[in-house]
Amino acid sequence: MTDDELKTLVANLAVAQDRTDAQLARTDAQLAKTDAQLAKTDAQLAKTIAQQAKTDDKLAKTIAQLAKTDDKLAKTIDQLAKTD
Repeated sequence: MTDDELKTLVANLAVAQDRTDAQLARTDAQLAKTDAQLAKTDAQLAKTIAQQAKTDDKLAKTIAQLAKTDDKLAKTIDQLAKTD
């Protein structure tokens, strides 16, 4: 290889390295944005899970109350049937 060919090769490698560095910088910036968005999503998901747990608890209490009401209603129906 001649000196000119080596100089051209080194220059091309330098340009390619600059492009790679620039692309890596853009990728790093995008990853930082993605990480920030994921943190927000995780926080929102945690709130949603907590709310779902509260809803599940209220639903379980409602179901239990409905079961009690059903039992009372069955007893009332039985008593009415006996008085007929």
